[in-house]
Order: sequence, then structure tokens, then C-alpha cells
Amino acid sequence: MCICDPCPPPTAQVSLDLASFEVVRACAGPLLDLLRERLLDLVFCNEQEAIALAEVRAVGARNDRVMIT
Repeated sequence: MCICDPCPPPTAQVSLDLASFEVVRACAGPLLDLLRERLLDLVFCNEQEAIALAEVRAVGARNDRVMIT
């Protein structure tokens, strides 16, 4: 299975480590798409990464570009 395979086996859990707040900001669109489409089972992050994710989510919601339910 390729790491970017969009259809993992049904028993597989998909996790993502956000790596750094710079990565969160640089990849905000694709990251929010993964979350919105519920393609991730677990997301690992530290406090700075969580804050960056909340900030890009808030900006996206204000601009009506992205919305996570």
C-alpha cells in the first residue's frame, strides 16, 4: 500500500503527526480537507501545532473556504 493510498484496508487506522506549526500553516488546505473528510483516525500534535491548526481553521471558516464539522 502506498503511503498516499486514499483507501486503506477497512481495519487500518490512519494517523498523522503534524510535525510543526510551520507545516500546519504551509499545508493548511490539504490538512483541513483530510480532517473534514474524516480520513484520519488520530492526529498527534503539541500545543503549538494545535494552536496553529485552530488558527487556520478559524481563518478558513471566516473566509468560507473550509469548514470542519
